[in-house]
Amino acid sequence: MPDSTERQELLDAATRLRGATERLAAQFEETDAFARQTRRLTNHLRGAFLVLALVVVALAVTTVRANDANDKATRLQEYQQASCELANESRQDNRDLWDTVLQLLAPPGEKQSPGLRKFTTALKAQVVQTYTPRDCSRVSEGKAG
Repeated sequence: MPDSTERQELLDAATRLRGATERLAAQFEETDAFARQTRRLTNHLRGAFLVLALVVVALAVTTVRANDANDKATRLQEYQQASCELANESRQDNRDLWDTVLQLLAPPGEKQSPGLRKFTTALKAQVVQTYTPRDCSRVSEGKAG
């Protein structure tokens, strides 16, 4: 049988062992809490990266669509410019045609009756007003006319 000193040493060693075991258990609990917090933060970080990836994809799609819309607008402006110029050519052709018709009605240098002169003058004014060329430089402003 151990004597009292040995017994006391064994009791002291058991007490120290219990204290160390309790400290170790506390450290395990603290480590477990840190692990749970780390997993939670990792999940939040994954979610943030997912949101960031979705924003980047949405931004890329928006950029592509905006670029396409800009290309279409540019082509539309080019078509409008060409259309305006072709319409002006058509207007000039109509003016030339009406000038020919009016010259046949009342050739220059021939005596014209006042009624015919009034009619041809009014018709020339109407032709000029109807077939006036449009300002195609204003097409880009959306105000051709």
